[in-house]
This record gives sequence, structure tokens and C-alpha cells, in this order.
Amino acid sequence: MCTASRGVLIALDDMGAGNSNLDRILEVRPDILKLDRSLVASIDKEYRKQESFACCMRIAHKLGIVVIAEGVETESEARAIESQGTECQYPKLVRHINSKEKHG
Repeated sequence: MCTASRGVLIALDDMGAGNSNLDRILEVRPDILKLDRSLVASIDKEYRKQESFACCMRIAHKLGIVVIAEGVETESEARAIESQGTECQYPKLVRHINSKEKHG
């Protein structure tokens, strides 16, 4: 069943947190994969997170899944994630930057 042709997209949330195994991608067949903040936090400093993130990105792109990185809070995290090729990210960073623009 192709949900996108019916105007519906399926998102798999919190990938990288708790019990989110890779088999969920195969079972759910999502259009969007949301990578959890726990995988994003300090990604700019932690090699294991960088490699885990890169692995998720490779799988998602090979399967045609759009990736969203949740909860990017620093510019260095944003740069690390941008280098991996995510399609969408930064909800917290955008609010932080907008807040600085309004108050600074």
C-alpha cells in the first residue's frame, strides 16, 4: 500500500531512543524517520553518535526515507548533522536563534 499516493505519510518517531530497533523501519516502512534527541545531543563531540547517526542516514536514504533530527540545540550539533545530509532539523535551535534576534 502506497500511503503517499493517498495523501498520507507515515513517520517513525524517537528512533535511537529506548527500544527503537532497526526492525521497526522494516515493519512500519515509514516515509519519515525522526531521530531522537538522545542520538543528536553532543553529536559534534561523540564519535559513536556520529557513526550511529551516519548509519541511520545511509539506511534511510537507501530506502527513500526522509530524516528529521530532533532537538538540535547548538550550532556545532547543527553543523555535525548538516554534514550527514539530514533533510530537516533544529526545532530547538530555530527557537533559540529567533529568541536571540528578538532580544538581542
